[in-house]
Amino acid sequence: MRAGCPKLAPPNGAAQKPEVPKLILDFVRTVRLPVQPRFVARDCFKEDGSDTARVKTWFLGDNFKDHFLGKVEEPVGETNLAVSRLTRNALDRKIRSELGGSHEEVALSQFWALLQAQGRGERGPLLTNGYAIIAYIRDENGPHGLLWAVNASWYDGRGWGVDAYSVEDPGNWRAGHQVLSRN
Repeated sequence: MRAGCPKLAPPNGAAQKPEVPKLILDFVRTVRLPVQPRFVARDCFKEDGSDTARVKTWFLGDNFKDHFLGKVEEPVGETNLAVSRLTRNALDRKIRSELGGSHEEVALSQFWALLQAQGRGERGPLLTNGYAIIAYIRDENGPHGLLWAVNASWYDGRGWGVDAYSVEDPGNWRAGHQVLSRN
């Protein structure tokens, strides 16, 4: 008999497989955005659910108004954004961890460009079924500002509802929501 530590059988005699982390984001598509010019949020994001609105927006949440309407962004270069779908409910910290720090942040002008392309609920890369589109965006205090989970949902007949939640918020985002990130 050999000396040393005996080889023990796994519980119930089953072979142990290494734990593979489950991904919470399922890649859907890439969206190429052209250069975004200087962007003044207050000039674009307006509550206007009328049939003549460029982007039919029936609701801007208080957090969004307080932290983003004063935002001004300098031009942003041509970019590829990834659109992914949440495969299960998740907190922002889990989503952000999977995205990775260099990919998580999106410019507000890029978020607006996508909303504008589907300003009346047209088909496109963003969901228009009431599920949220989530983008991690810095507030009006610029590069040193706080990162927020800015989201938009299309409400049939009314338009887009846009708000922002702290990334420390204890609430889950539901499976099926979309997440935007830099590619």
